[in-house]
Amino acid sequence: MRRAKILSISLIIILILVLPATTFAGPQPLTISETLTAVPQLTLIPPTPTPASTPTFTASLIRSVVDGRIVFLMWPSIQSHQDTYFAVHGHYWQGLPTHSDVPTNGNEYLPDVGSLTPTDQLDPWPILLIGTTMPMALEINVYDGPNGSGYEVVSTVQIDGQMWRRVFQVGSEVWREYAWSAVNE
Repeated sequence: MRRAKILSISLIIILILVLPATTFAGPQPLTISETLTAVPQLTLIPPTPTPASTPTFTASLIRSVVDGRIVFLMWPSIQSHQDTYFAVHGHYWQGLPTHSDVPTNGNEYLPDVGSLTPTDQLDPWPILLIGTTMPMALEINVYDGPNGSGYEVVSTVQIDGQMWRRVFQVGSEVWREYAWSAVNE
């Protein structure tokens, strides 16, 4: 209702500024009182949401949002953390799953991994990476094979009851990386 009044007042002000130089229904310019009565009252009624008009997010849109979050916002921090950790410890850092329940349908949740760590490592997730809500669960797996060391960043989402997973990887074992795939768990 307030928005309608503001819109009506704005329209009246515009008419007051424009109409004195013109005529309205006669040769004489309108007075302010005539302008007020000549302008119909506008009533804006917001649409009532219905299930048909409620936005739904497709699986591909949700996965694209997750990809963007990882690639543009998180990847530089993950790589920097891994490079520093490797330089100090001689191996890459491993991160347990960020969420005990995988985020669903594009909804964002704050990670609940807290300070949990693998049994062979004392360093938890950096707060820079888990200090905000995320539409996906992440985990970082490490490997050390005959061709060298590396790590995987595993992203998992649940969309309409179906679990989806994508893996980014750094290191010599390029076969570890794969695009979004439906998984059965």
